[in-house]
Amino acid sequence: MTPSDKPEQEKSPAPYISPPPSKEDVDQVSRDQALIADEWAPAQPPADKPQNS
Repeated sequence: MTPSDKPEQEKSPAPYISPPPSKEDVDQVSRDQALIADEWAPAQPPADKPQNS
C-alpha cells in the first residue's frame, strides 16, 4: 500500500501496531489481563452457586 492509497492516514491517528511481542511483553500483558479479570470478577454473579440458595 502506497501513501497515496490512504492519504488520510497521514493526518488521522493510525491505530497503534506493536512490533512482535517479546516474552517480557507477553508476560506483562498476561498480568494486565489477570488484573482486569480480577477487577471485573466481583461484578459478575457466581456461576457455580445457585441463586435461590
